Amino acid sequence: MRADTSVPFYLGSTPPRPRRDAAIVAALLAGATLVGLALDRHTSVTSEAMLYVLAVVLASYHVSRIVAVVGVVAAVLCLNFFFIEPRYTLQVEAQENMTALLAMLGVAVLISHLAAVSRREAEAWGEVEVLIATKQ
Repeated sequence: MRADTSVPFYLGSTPPRPRRDAAIVAALLAGATLVGLALDRHTSVTSEAMLYVLAVVLASYHVSRIVAVVGVVAAVLCLNFFFIEPRYTLQVEAQENMTALLAMLGVAVLISHLAAVSRREAEAWGEVEVLIATKQ
């Protein structure tokens, strides 16, 4: 017996939308950058890094895993480019800044993964609720 291939199978309830996902990530990273630049004189690099982590968490709940990981890398590059000395380059002078960037990368990937798992579980429970409601 042949499986029906007319309807594509997706993990989760929504098909992948790479352009929409990339636009979401770009908008969130642009927002984090603008807020960071506006608050730059009043905050530390750590606070600016948290803006990017927040953007990554929000993005990873709404976009595909691969786009979220690309967003994490883009967030680290943005933080480096806009806020780490020497500014407006991708060079890192101080060793502690390199360590901070690598730590941010690891934390953001982990949080991104956890947010994606949470989203998939919520979608799965929603599908279970629909099945239960239709059986009653």
